[in-house]
Amino acid sequence: MWIVGGDLNDTATDDSINEVRDLLEKNQGIKVDNISMWSHRKLSYPIEEFDNGTYFISVFESEPSSIKNLDNSLKDNASIIRHLITKKENLKPYKSKSKLKSN
Repeated sequence: MWIVGGDLNDTATDDSINEVRDLLEKNQGIKVDNISMWSHRKLSYPIEEFDNGTYFISVFESEPSSIKNLDNSLKDNASIIRHLITKKENLKPYKSKSKLKSN
């Protein structure tokens, strides 16, 4: 996930997606599954003088060794005011317990 300061028009949104896609594809061992604009939101607090931000999200597969290079590349990108890289866990489906009858 990454945030670009301000409300972006369609061209700037596409530019940010393409720029990060290029960053992901440049790093060895990264396969992009999905990348898209998530929403425009008011930030909880100002970041670099921005009160609003455009949030983007991407799902990708990567070798652990590629994450540090990606993290550094996102930090160096002047248009990205915040970013977060997390590990997606494969969770088992939730099974609800049957309700017990009380006497």
